[in-house]
Amino acid sequence: MAEPTDPDGRDADPRSADTAPPRRGWWRRLTEGPADLPGGGLSDAAALRGWPVQDQDDTLAPVLAQSPMRLTPEHLAAPVTRGRAGTWDLLAFDVRYRMPRGELSAAQYAVTAVPVPLPLPALQVAPRRFLTHGGAGLLVLPTGDDAFDARWRVLVGEDTAEIRGLVGPQLRAVLLAGPDLDELWTAGGQLAASRAGSHHDAVLTQHVEQLTAALAGLRQAL
Repeated sequence: MAEPTDPDGRDADPRSADTAPPRRGWWRRLTEGPADLPGGGLSDAAALRGWPVQDQDDTLAPVLAQSPMRLTPEHLAAPVTRGRAGTWDLLAFDVRYRMPRGELSAAQYAVTAVPVPLPLPALQVAPRRFLTHGGAGLLVLPTGDDAFDARWRVLVGEDTAEIRGLVGPQLRAVLLAGPDLDELWTAGGQLAASRAGSHHDAVLTQHVEQLTAALAGLRQAL
């Protein structure tokens, strides 16, 4: 018997139908998120660091409400992990949407945040190609770093020494070396970094690097 062929005449592997992973329907993609996520999800990233994980944390609602992300009252932080990086206490969470039947959507944003030690004006730092929502009333702040200002935009409620410190050489160097996928912002007493999609180890690592660089600049400015 002749071996089966595919439509363009090349030999087909008769095992392919048995070994190919099953396709997921739209509902599973919406509620489960991407399959085979590199580096695992937030729980795996937390386990690598020895950080505890909780299912959700409603106390983070003010942070979500003040964030520049397009969210509704049905969005929540789930799951959430907390731990230390160097001398800083950080938290990380996925932002999900609670559907009418109570199910949670797949993660829409990955957020990592650190409490700031003093009140700060509103701040958003984003790649220039992003539409930075929630920027009404904020001023564009040139940093004087031409390479950085060509790729990134800094929006502030007020130009202060503390803000200049946060977006100083340390943070700019980290962002210029990165993939231009994140936004940094202040909300609810936190300095946060966010990225569309779900958390995994590489995202958490990059966020921690960004936040600690910003805080090192802030510390020097005080």
